[in-house]
Amino acid sequence: MKKHYFLLFLFAFSSLLIAQISTHLTKDSPSEIIDTVYAEASLQGNYAYHIESNWYAGGVVPHSEGSMYVGDAYGPDDWMQTIYSNIAYRGYLSFHIDNLHDGYEIESVTFNIYQRICFGNDVSQTFPIWYNNLQYYCILARADYGDTLEESDFYPEGTENIGAISPNDGITNGWKQLDVTNTYLADRAINKEYYQTLLYFPILSDYDAQEDVVIFDNANTSYPGHKPNLVIHYVNTTSGQDDHNDAITAFSIYPNPVSSAATVQVKSGSHLASLEVYNVKGQRMDSISRQIVSKAESKLIFDRSKLPSGLYILRSVISKQGRTFTINRKVMLY
Repeated sequence: MKKHYFLLFLFAFSSLLIAQISTHLTKDSPSEIIDTVYAEASLQGNYAYHIESNWYAGGVVPHSEGSMYVGDAYGPDDWMQTIYSNIAYRGYLSFHIDNLHDGYEIESVTFNIYQRICFGNDVSQTFPIWYNNLQYYCILARADYGDTLEESDFYPEGTENIGAISPNDGITNGWKQLDVTNTYLADRAINKEYYQTLLYFPILSDYDAQEDVVIFDNANTSYPGHKPNLVIHYVNTTSGQDDHNDAITAFSIYPNPVSSAATVQVKSGSHLASLEVYNVKGQRMDSISRQIVSKAESKLIFDRSKLPSGLYILRSVISKQGRTFTINRKVMLY
C-alpha cells in the first residue's frame, strides 16, 4: 500500500507542477522563442582505450585541440602519449540546461555538431570501414559523467542511445543533427544542471591497423559558428490558447490511474493523430497495444501490456480543423 500512496503523491505533485501558468505572459508576447546553448569547453572530453596495453586515458579536451575524435584511430598521439597501436576514442559534451521562459513550454530540442572530416581505412572523406564491411554508425547517447571522466565513463552501459548522429549517408563533412527533446526534458525534470552526451561507435576496433574515425569540431574550434550546440524551441502557451483548450477538453483517458487498460477518446470534430507513451526518463515505451473502438470518435483502448507500475507520460497529437495540438497527460499505472 505504501508504494501505491507514493505513486499517488507523485501523480498529484507532477500534475500540480504542469498546471502552473505564469501570469506575466500576454497574447502580445512572441509566439515562439529560439535559444541556442553552446557546449561547455571546460566539461567536454575525449576518452580513449589503448587496446594492446589495456590502458585507459583521457579527460577534458585541451584548449589547443579544436576537434574531437570518435572511432578506431591508429598511430602516434602526442596528447595520449601512445605509440603506434589501435586506440578506441569516444567523445563527451555538456550543455547547460537553459532557464525556462515564463509562460512558454519547450516544443523541441535539437543537437547540432559539425563533422569536420572522417576516415575509412586511412582514406580521408570516407566513412569508417569496418571488418567484413559491417555497418556501425556513430551513436549519440545521453550520459551522466559529471565534472570528471573516469574509466567507467568510457562504456555506454547505463547510458541511453538517442540515435545515429553520423550514419553512413554519403555526407562526410557538414552539420549533423538529432532531435533530443525527450532526453533533454527528462534531465530537466530531475533538475540536472547539465545535459551531457556521449559520442561513440558500438565497436572498439577491427584491428586492421587502419584509421576509422569521424572528427567533430568541439567547443574550442577556431571555425566561426561551428561550436556544438542545442537549439531549443519554445512556444507561447497562450498563443492559440482557446483552440488548444478546446483540444484538451475534447480529449479524455479513463480510468486514470490505470490497472490493466484504459480508454482514450477524442470527441467528434477532433481526430487522434498519434498516441505514444514515455517513461519519466524520456524513453518511448513500445510495449503497449491499441485497439480501435470507434474511428468516428477517435476512441481506442490503451492496453498497458507488460509496462511496470509507475508514472508515465501519454503524448497525444490531436488534429482539429486542420491544426494539430500536442497534449501530454500524466498517467499512473499500478
